[in-house]
Amino acid sequence: MNKKIIAIIFTSIVLMCNAQSETYRFEPQDLSKESEVVSLDDVNKFPEHILGWKKMKVLSITTNREFTELPKDIDRLENLETFAMSGRTGIVNFPSSFARLNKLKTVSIFSVYMKQMPPQILKLKNLEELRFFCPYLENYPENLGDLQNLKILSLAGRNEQAMKENAFKYPPLSIPKSIRKLKKVETFSAANNMLQNLPDEIGEMKSLKTLNLSKNHLKNLPERLSMLKNLTEINLDGNHFREFPVALYYVENLTKISYSNNTITSIPGGIDRMKNLKYFYASKSKIVPAALNELYNASNLEVIDFSDCQLESMPPGIEKLKNLKQL
Repeated sequence: MNKKIIAIIFTSIVLMCNAQSETYRFEPQDLSKESEVVSLDDVNKFPEHILGWKKMKVLSITTNREFTELPKDIDRLENLETFAMSGRTGIVNFPSSFARLNKLKTVSIFSVYMKQMPPQILKLKNLEELRFFCPYLENYPENLGDLQNLKILSLAGRNEQAMKENAFKYPPLSIPKSIRKLKKVETFSAANNMLQNLPDEIGEMKSLKTLNLSKNHLKNLPERLSMLKNLTEINLDGNHFREFPVALYYVENLTKISYSNNTITSIPGGIDRMKNLKYFYASKSKIVPAALNELYNASNLEVIDFSDCQLESMPPGIEKLKNLKQL
């Protein structure tokens, strides 16, 4: 994969993760000659002549509100592998032919106009990576689990700061139960969704290694999380936890927990089960010092971060952590 392809994919990811509504702009591209990588920037409609470009593998649309339609015969781009759309592009619906782009492996969409995920995306049976950020989204489709070849899934549908600034009051989103069918997903991010709970079915995502649930409204986690035998990292930053979630005690291969910007009033007994836990980050959290006594029973911890927690000192017993390298 050449450097330009990598740059386009990386830019789309950064756009979504940072929830930027401004349009990222590439240098204007010469569309008079065929290219493997195409970026449509500052155009108001799709240039029909590029549909005949058999070499095209990457299409990135980073344009404006006037750009409202994809061509009905977009499936002529039969070798397309990556589709990215970002900024204030005005497209809200995809043509049915989009579902016939059988070589598509990666779709990244950032849109301030979409309120529903285009159903054509859910028919891309060979899709391996989906990144979807739409702050005005009404809901996630119930049949999201149809994308059974996904390996990377990133969903973000709420930006609370933007809501406050614009008096935007859409309700919290929820993750559909059909995720139980996503057996190949290794990386799942559901940050920035105002989630109040997770479906039990998340425990059936057997290949999951990394789970990002940051910036939601979670107060607890489902017990079936313990079924995730391959999970090694979880990010719970910026939720509404008060008591450390016991469900994590049974995720036997978990090595890293990020728990910043939460509250720790207690850590229930049993954390000693977490034999592989090495990294625990809880900066900027409100912590009752006595609650940390149980944490010392996670005997293989190497790094603990309680920066900006206003702790005057650590409670007695930290010497039990024989492997601790950084505090």
